[in-house]
Amino acid sequence: MSKTRHFFSGFSEGFGDFGRVVSATFNYIILSIVYFLGVGATVLAARLKRKHFLEIEPPVKPSYFMESDVKRKEKDSYYRQF
Repeated sequence: MSKTRHFFSGFSEGFGDFGRVVSATFNYIILSIVYFLGVGATVLAARLKRKHFLEIEPPVKPSYFMESDVKRKEKDSYYRQF
């Protein structure tokens, strides 16, 4: 009985190791295919439409900063500014 139990425990462990290797291999292959098809299709569509997702030069926009008046003001004008 001990030999059969030892055989089946080793057999089970071997199949578990084999299953992990096979699943890791297939996951790598399948995810690589999905990635290259998904990203590749997106890149091709973008290039056909001449779309650039990253703009290299920032667009020129007016600044939201206001000119500062650098004069002495009353102390009360600094309270409750917002």
